[in-house]
Amino acid sequence: MTMVHPGGNNTFVPTFEQKRSLIIDFARKPSSFPVNRYTQVVPDAPTVGLYLNLDIAAAGRISVTGLEVDWPDGAPRPSGVDGTAEHEFLSYITRRKNFGFTLGQLGVENASWDNVERHARMKQQLAMTHRATRAIAVATNTSNYASAHQIDVTSISGDTSRWGASTVARSTIRKSINAAVKQIHKSTLGAVKKKDLQLVIGPDCAQQISECQEIVDFIAKSPFALASLKGEAMNENPNVDYDLPKYLFGLELVIEDTVRVTSKPGATLASSYVLGGDTPFITARPGGIEGKYGAPSFSTITCFAHEEMNVEAKTDTWNKLVDGAVSENWAYVMTAPATGIIFGNAI
Repeated sequence: MTMVHPGGNNTFVPTFEQKRSLIIDFARKPSSFPVNRYTQVVPDAPTVGLYLNLDIAAAGRISVTGLEVDWPDGAPRPSGVDGTAEHEFLSYITRRKNFGFTLGQLGVENASWDNVERHARMKQQLAMTHRATRAIAVATNTSNYASAHQIDVTSISGDTSRWGASTVARSTIRKSINAAVKQIHKSTLGAVKKKDLQLVIGPDCAQQISECQEIVDFIAKSPFALASLKGEAMNENPNVDYDLPKYLFGLELVIEDTVRVTSKPGATLASSYVLGGDTPFITARPGGIEGKYGAPSFSTITCFAHEEMNVEAKTDTWNKLVDGAVSENWAYVMTAPATGIIFGNAI
């Protein structure tokens, strides 16, 4: 070292003190993940179980004339043999996941921050990222939908444009949503309404539609515009970062902006959003985030959870190690496909 005269920056030994220094950390809270808004979790579910799927159509099956239910005076009561509804038991199997880490005991003891807690928080975020990835895999699997519940945006009657190029005159986005809501309404015999539905889009789709003429005009004429200018929307609208309202044409708008890293440690960073731009979808998630095992539900996607966010740590005194982990045991299943819609060629 070079000898220097005393100065304001060289008369002390630099140290890191947790209470006075800055810790850079981008860990995301598990509760902030969008997957919580468009799927329902059934806690305490068995690792292997069944759920009951009932024939919805039976409750609305009647001929055009309706003569089959007439009962003339003096005639025997019509038979109800053919009036029963079909049902089926469908199965699911949960899978246990472990997101672990191992730290040296000295690295834990000598750290100026809580190294175990920091890694546990990181693994919680990783667990939620994995959840979002699996939920999106279920939601975007076209084999889970009947053909009537797969809508190609460019094939909608009266319009051939995509969402990003929509204008007020074309109203492609409104037409897409109306077509989807109408189909879900028919398939559920009117049981599912707009208030029960969420439109889930990726950030790329959000950026494009926020700049298209149809949405710019929609927002300009809505109370959201004034609230955004006044800064009030920041606390009430989770979509304000994308200049989009909380509700779009009557549906709750969910922007699935979970990011996953696919590159190995030490390689060039490769990250992407879990939901692509051209496959937005609509789901139903009535009620709160949690359902009850065995109770009736028409949530499109259900997470049967046997174990959630179990954070554990142990000290290996012989090897001087601290092992920690976040473990989960769940399965994502499309339990009510009649309440969902997937769009194609949206952007």
